[in-house]
Amino acid sequence: MGALSSREEPPPTPRTTRVRRTHDADSQRRLSAAGSLEARYEVDPKVLGRGHYGVVRSCVNRATGERCAVKAIPRTKVNRPEVLQREIGILRHLKHPHIVEIRDVFEDRMYVYIVTELCAGGELFDAIIAKTETQEGHYSERDAATLIAQMLSALKYCHSENVVHRDLKPENFLFISEKRETLKIIDFGLATEEHCSDPLRTRVGTPYYIAPEVLKKAYTSQCDLWSLGVVSYILMCGYPPFGGDSDAEIFRNVRRGLTRASFPDED
Repeated sequence: MGALSSREEPPPTPRTTRVRRTHDADSQRRLSAAGSLEARYEVDPKVLGRGHYGVVRSCVNRATGERCAVKAIPRTKVNRPEVLQREIGILRHLKHPHIVEIRDVFEDRMYVYIVTELCAGGELFDAIIAKTETQEGHYSERDAATLIAQMLSALKYCHSENVVHRDLKPENFLFISEKRETLKIIDFGLATEEHCSDPLRTRVGTPYYIAPEVLKKAYTSQCDLWSLGVVSYILMCGYPPFGGDSDAEIFRNVRRGLTRASFPDED
């Protein structure tokens, strides 16, 4: 995280009192038929959520009865097929209790479909919003620590496999059940492989959670740790440490880093 400065600081930026969702689900768009997908799975037309390149619906394996999730990615959005293949390859390679598991991949003229295990407990984002509406207004340190430990375990594994997620945020953590006790990382659409000697240079991510070195376009897997630091702050305070009314303002605050004003006494 950014270092605390002992020098005179600029007036604090009014903190953002809630987290904005970064994607809105399009519940009106229907899934087009895909022969092999429809033969193996019964797909619910209702949209569960949206990733960077496609919408997600639930489905049921006709042979086993297992409920899964299927992301439908329009081919028109696949400008670089190698990027999609990279996401699929990463998902097939990663095996960890806190990372979503891939089940199948199908394609037709219009879409590519990625079938994964279903996480039925909803997004961490929604759980945070629910907590902000309680008297306490946020997660307790004990409950936050339980979730953060799961995130760090999954992230340690990813980095040991040279995989950088690059878009860790509450929307990309799902609970496996309505008990909201166990999390899984989802949406590896921006993930990439890290090579030992070459820094990553593509600026990707979500403004609230992006690391300052990503803005400088020279970074490593450690950018994911910054993002988890921001998620941790939000869990325990109910709002982001680097807020703003526009992306440009958020980026300025990210570059400035944490200051004394980042830790209001009441929190």
